[in-house]
Amino acid sequence: MTLPTPDLDDRRFEELLRELQQLIPTYTPELARGITDWTDWNESDPGTTLIQLWAHVAEVILHRLNRLPDLAYVKFLELVGLQLRPARAATVDLTFTPQPRFVPPPAAAGITVPRRTQVLAQPPAGGEPLTFETVAALDLVRAELASVQVADGGAFTDVTELNGPEGTSFRPLGWTPQLGNALYLGFAPPDPPINGRVFPDLIRLRVFGTATAGQTTACDANTSLPAPPATLEWEYRRGPDDVRWRRLETYEDGTNAFTRGGYLALEGPSTIEPVPHVGAVTDPRLWIRVRLTAGSYPSSSTPEIDFIRQNTVRAENLATIRHEALGESEGHPDQSFVLGKAPMQPESLVLEIAEAEDFVVWEQRRDLLASAPNDPHYTVDGASGTVRFGDGRRGRIPVAGALIVAREYRYGASAAGNMAANLITTLASHVAGVQSVTNPRPSLGGADVQDINQLRRAAPAELRTLQRAVTSADYAALAMQLSTVARATALPLTHPEHRNVDVPGAVTVVIVPDGTEAAPQPSPELVEEVCRHLNGMRTISTELHVVGPRYRQIKVVTEVQAEPYASAGTVELAVKSAINGFLDPLGRSTATTPDDQAPPGDTRGPGREFGLAFAPTSLFGVILDVQDVTSVPQLWVEIDGSPWDNIGDAILLDPDELLYGAEDHEIAVVPRTERTRRGAP
Repeated sequence: MTLPTPDLDDRRFEELLRELQQLIPTYTPELARGITDWTDWNESDPGTTLIQLWAHVAEVILHRLNRLPDLAYVKFLELVGLQLRPARAATVDLTFTPQPRFVPPPAAAGITVPRRTQVLAQPPAGGEPLTFETVAALDLVRAELASVQVADGGAFTDVTELNGPEGTSFRPLGWTPQLGNALYLGFAPPDPPINGRVFPDLIRLRVFGTATAGQTTACDANTSLPAPPATLEWEYRRGPDDVRWRRLETYEDGTNAFTRGGYLALEGPSTIEPVPHVGAVTDPRLWIRVRLTAGSYPSSSTPEIDFIRQNTVRAENLATIRHEALGESEGHPDQSFVLGKAPMQPESLVLEIAEAEDFVVWEQRRDLLASAPNDPHYTVDGASGTVRFGDGRRGRIPVAGALIVAREYRYGASAAGNMAANLITTLASHVAGVQSVTNPRPSLGGADVQDINQLRRAAPAELRTLQRAVTSADYAALAMQLSTVARATALPLTHPEHRNVDVPGAVTVVIVPDGTEAAPQPSPELVEEVCRHLNGMRTISTELHVVGPRYRQIKVVTEVQAEPYASAGTVELAVKSAINGFLDPLGRSTATTPDDQAPPGDTRGPGREFGLAFAPTSLFGVILDVQDVTSVPQLWVEIDGSPWDNIGDAILLDPDELLYGAEDHEIAVVPRTERTRRGAP
């Protein structure tokens, strides 16, 4: 997108005038000694008039002079092809609930959520609702997933209570998967019974993976998933009088045999009846199961999931506009037209122009430098929604009077689309047979248009990497291109499962998400997104892994002396805030004085370096900087719950480790007395 020209000189006439007035005594020593009587600095004074004149001239000169370096920098970025990254749309999984008593029309086979169905979310901070659109059509299963149980070596365990966002994770194929182990899914029969099929021809299940510390994703060099370590077979029980389990075709397995989160697409059984007394569940259920039939799982990759949902589909924080007329061409070179909505996704735009008796689709290009005079090419700026055409030498000029129409484009991406769970709940329009919708997990990946200052900071890394990862610094810089990654580092010769051994060709990228937790961990979706982002940039011989950081918790036990007039409670909170801000892995500062009301996370520094040794004695300076604190007579430190015997010894960290502060620091605040003020023993 087009780079904005900066306005660098923020000093204006009033500020320059005050500076000149302050310099008067310096250049008129008589005034300083009281010899002259120039004390009238009002605007009617001739001397003040001259100062105002020079302030005006200085403003003009400085404005022009100081613009030049940054203007040249911006033009250089344009010359080498660096552009602001467009807004990125957040993605989310939406789960739809069918109406229990809905009767579909005769022509319909069931309940279908069409592709590009719009669901709205109200931002917590207020403002216009955000729109999310489904990326695919979804045929709903008209039965609730009421029972989930695991068959492990012949013993059944009911894990229904664990199968939810609020529950703990479970192992779908048993603690140690063996041949014959299975996961059973029991669907409650519709009440009242429905006419037609309960299951559609295609069942889509969403398996939500766990987000645990140290979780790793191995980024395969191929775009497809690696071969699964085991073979799973999906089956169903037709009815109570049929003891056989019949095979269901698996059309898609995005979970790679439960080794990751993803979508499953299965054949829907055409005929199925409730079966009671299966395993640990006595209630009649419509049963399907997945069974381990061949292969085995390495001990380090035993399947573990958070929960499974039916009737779930991926959605994006975008809205679609169709058939928008932009205007008629005037036949001039370098014409531009503006889309009605912005920021928009450039790759989604389908632009057509009326030529002769029909509309012709023109081709989008990043620029028109290589376009021939008659090429039907155009460019589009995603941030402003501006469409530009050629000048007749580079790119064709639309014929005068030709109608220009945006057949389709999508808009609305922003960082505001990163919503918490269960906030995307309102259908924009009625969908027959749908009772409700929600998002069981937060939406991720949304980002605003990159601003010019961010591009300036990232430009050296962009020029160095050229979207290719060779050195460790390249991997870290490229991972930071994703807006939801707050920090990243890359560890060469490092494999997550062999930390103490140099592994040639292995690179482990450690990422910290942009979150509000004291010790943020990346979600499985973010780990996979970073993996996909880096996959096409690394050398073919690199074995790439993406992990979250390992954290060490620091708890401080201390006694501080404060001014007698200070509030002990306020000082205690300020000391805790200062300690946690100093240790924060994202460099988030918090209020440390009674007058500072900035909320936690309001400002951010670089954060402590990965693997940087921690000297407990550095906390003395942090605490003494707190307002009203006069001394720190005693200080102890605990690391991960264990006392650190000598605070003079540094705490060493591994290269993938960071610190964070505990919530239960013990701060004893005592008032400074006259005795301590004089330094008495």
